[in-house]
Amino acid sequence: MIGGYHSSVGRPRAETWSARYELTADQVVDTAVSLVARHGFKGVSMTRIAEELGVTTPALYHHFADKRELLDRAADRIVSLIEQPPASAPWTERLRALILDQERVFRRYPGTYRYLIDNPAAPARLRFMDIAAGSVLGQFPHVEKHIDLLLGMPYDEYFRLGLDELISALAAGRREPAPRTAGPKKAR
Repeated sequence: MIGGYHSSVGRPRAETWSARYELTADQVVDTAVSLVARHGFKGVSMTRIAEELGVTTPALYHHFADKRELLDRAADRIVSLIEQPPASAPWTERLRALILDQERVFRRYPGTYRYLIDNPAAPARLRFMDIAAGSVLGQFPHVEKHIDLLLGMPYDEYFRLGLDELISALAAGRREPAPRTAGPKKAR
């Protein structure tokens, strides 16, 4: 506290207390999502969110038990931005549209894909898998066992290669993914 002002945000203490009581969980999630867009998931902290909102960090815990709960909500909000392709389109077009839209969202919000991989119980990961299964992959039960494998692939390295090979394998009715013919080698 410096001269009646909260030193981390430069606002009078009374305003900080007032802002805390007007703060909603949706505002906190909106701010977290905005920070993910600018700094990636690794660049989001409770302190940074509080500073953006002009409140103290403990004010955030009025709405969320911990950082994980808040990041789960932010990830869920981000994943909800992935658009479902029209059911009337052929499955190959639906799959391509779905994956390209996932790429759009994941590039806009860096670290989201990794967050989903690292947090298998996160509601956003379940939503992400439901979107894929409900849009396209549910038509191919033999592929469902490969969803976790696909989620674990390095995103940037294999995205387009994997997309084309997955569509080719599904079109051919194969029971196993097509072998990779190009792309970086994984270190053992």
